[in-house]
Amino acid sequence: MFITDGSYKEFMYLDNLQWSSQWDLYWNQALAFDSLKVHEIDCIITIPEKEGVLVFSEEDIYYSPNSAFTTLEHFSSAYSFADYTVMSTCLKSFGCFGQYKSPWICPFFALCPLEGGYHTIWINPLKIYKLQTIDGETYAFMDNGPVILLPLTRRSILARTEITCSALATLQRDCFQIVITGERPLDYLEVPNTPFSHSLSKRAALLQFSIPFGELVQQYQKAYSLHLYQTFEVDDLTLIS
Repeated sequence: MFITDGSYKEFMYLDNLQWSSQWDLYWNQALAFDSLKVHEIDCIITIPEKEGVLVFSEEDIYYSPNSAFTTLEHFSSAYSFADYTVMSTCLKSFGCFGQYKSPWICPFFALCPLEGGYHTIWINPLKIYKLQTIDGETYAFMDNGPVILLPLTRRSILARTEITCSALATLQRDCFQIVITGERPLDYLEVPNTPFSHSLSKRAALLQFSIPFGELVQQYQKAYSLHLYQTFEVDDLTLIS
């Protein structure tokens, strides 16, 4: 679909609720999703009028017939990353990483979920080149990918991505403090030189850590152990019955 900004520059964008010629373009380029071939995800977008999602990475575009959540589960499992449900519960328990739609984080990058229920877009904050608001709608210009119509205002997107990057930096500090030295979340993030990252880097949650070193990983390990115990307990009861 096309939109014209205030400078009368016309550009194509993806709307995850409506098929367009831009969808045709990316659909025809998409490869079958293989978790082990993808190193970092830029964004995951539900395909309108079709089953599944497109997964954009720096190198390629992939098609997964599954939902975004199931696709992320497969990706996490392939690399032995944290279980999303357990990590989400863990992040919420601290009270400083939001209480709604927790980010997906691994030691190397993070994805921020946006509104939309089944049609939620998952976006890598550090892969956004810029946000632009036109006629009340917000568009994300990705650094190596499409322009995406987003279901939130610029203010809400900044708030959500701030939480996502704060959680990512906290996990990276717990995992990499031996090889990375720093006192602020920004010290642990590979922040690109883009208009969006300049705005993001000024956010309060990225200037000071909210929890002590090691607390996130320790809390996750406890929560995951409990999750495994409850899973085994349910399986045992099923076998008995």
